Amino acid sequence: MKKRRHKSIYFLAFVLLLMTGVVFFQVSSAYSKSIQKEQELVRLQKELDQAIERNVELESEKLQIDTEEYIKKKAREEFNLINDGEIIFIQEDD
Repeated sequence: MKKRRHKSIYFLAFVLLLMTGVVFFQVSSAYSKSIQKEQELVRLQKELDQAIERNVELESEKLQIDTEEYIKKKAREEFNLINDGEIIFIQEDD
């Protein structure tokens, strides 16, 4: 009778230990995934901040491009535009 009782206690202890191990494994796995998700969230937030900053820069550039001064500047640089009354000097390479 006592042997049977000891076997029952050992069996229950084994099952309890096994369940504790499984629960510990599940908790540690969930914690690891949580840390990975937090790191990914931080990385994505940085990407979002950079994208917002780039968007602001592009909006500013767009406003600048729409000005007459910018158009004249680009025309001078790319198409050698001159205004009335200006004189062009051409320098020959030696």
